[in-house]
Amino acid sequence: MIIFVDGNQLSLGIPLIKEGRKMFLPLDPVIKAMGWTYNHEEGGSISLSFSSPGRKTTTYLHDEWGDGLRLIDDHIYIAARLLEMRTFAEIEYTSKTDKVIITTSQTPGVVTDPEVIAQIKSRLEQRQQPEPEESAIEAADLSPEESENINYGKYSPPVIFDALYSLDDQLQKEGLSLWDELGFYGGYYHSEYENTPWDVIVFGWTGGDGIHFGFLTDFGTVADLNEAPIVMVSPMGGDEAGEVVANNIREFLSIIAIDDSLIYYSFDNEEAYLVQQQQDEQSEWAPTEEEKARRRQIMDRMVEALNLPLIEQPYAYLGRVKAERANRIVVATHDGLGVTTVHPEDNGRQHEPLLVDDDLEAEELREYLARATYAGKLALIRDFNAKGFNSEDLEGIMVEEMVKFGFYDELARKNASAW
Repeated sequence: MIIFVDGNQLSLGIPLIKEGRKMFLPLDPVIKAMGWTYNHEEGGSISLSFSSPGRKTTTYLHDEWGDGLRLIDDHIYIAARLLEMRTFAEIEYTSKTDKVIITTSQTPGVVTDPEVIAQIKSRLEQRQQPEPEESAIEAADLSPEESENINYGKYSPPVIFDALYSLDDQLQKEGLSLWDELGFYGGYYHSEYENTPWDVIVFGWTGGDGIHFGFLTDFGTVADLNEAPIVMVSPMGGDEAGEVVANNIREFLSIIAIDDSLIYYSFDNEEAYLVQQQQDEQSEWAPTEEEKARRRQIMDRMVEALNLPLIEQPYAYLGRVKAERANRIVVATHDGLGVTTVHPEDNGRQHEPLLVDDDLEAEELREYLARATYAGKLALIRDFNAKGFNSEDLEGIMVEEMVKFGFYDELARKNASAW
């Protein structure tokens, strides 16, 4: 492996280290060739410094030992990604030529890109503007119709929602609320959470921690939303934000009518679930007999009005739903939803996974896409959806791939997410 710093080949007396796709460079010769210096500080920290006329830049490495810094045979090694971030250099590795090319910045920490400068100025101007009224914040940039169009894409809202809203209107006249007892509120607008799966159409929000429910279209392959699996998305739950909780909307509402705790909580087994039920009944926070009677009345009216199916063993039902989904998965994904699409092009081919992490480079991604199966590419889209993009290059490559697949609805939801 050869290292070039600003076009000059660097002679090394010690080897580079490569662990998977993560590369570690010997700190002493590389940092000096870049025009920087380093010093050992108290407490095991290392300072990196760059001096230019009238300016000195210093950055400190405190907790990077083990992950970004290694001590091997009395030599300090630094992860290429960490060195790139702290020195504002550009580091590229080309596997075909086995070369590491480092392009240093002569003004580290100083923004010189006109486009970036313009963006910073725009943000500063926005901060100087008076705080908008709450109503203006809620208005957002999209109209309700635009948000609904992005959310549903090529699909139409199932008519069952008309029945739900109609029932709630009737109950409101009686001083009751369907949505209060369901534990979520209906809505046609799209999700602004980045880790909401891009092939999920949102239909309900709990109002807590961003938790929402939606139809899983499996990248638009579901023909009828009435038969689409229902997922619960927990944006604060990390990368594994989505979970299939019902086979379809009617069965989902049936489970909610019986016991919504089955949707929100996990239990080791049915016995643990029954024990928890008993404890909840004895809790000081347990609903009163009047509250339980009111909920039962409203749920019974919903079941009758919508002619919902009877689910006699709700705990066992949810176990079957999750097991059946797991059995249908062709390629596993980081978010747990997996890919279930079986494409003719994949017949007889072995699916090869690609780890999405901060060290993934554009060249490796392109090489993978050139040989990946159709299902493998869908899995990669899910993984980027869950973990995010670490560079605009990676995002651009995947957007091109989604365009090739005709995933325009998914791209619209991706672009509309703000968080």
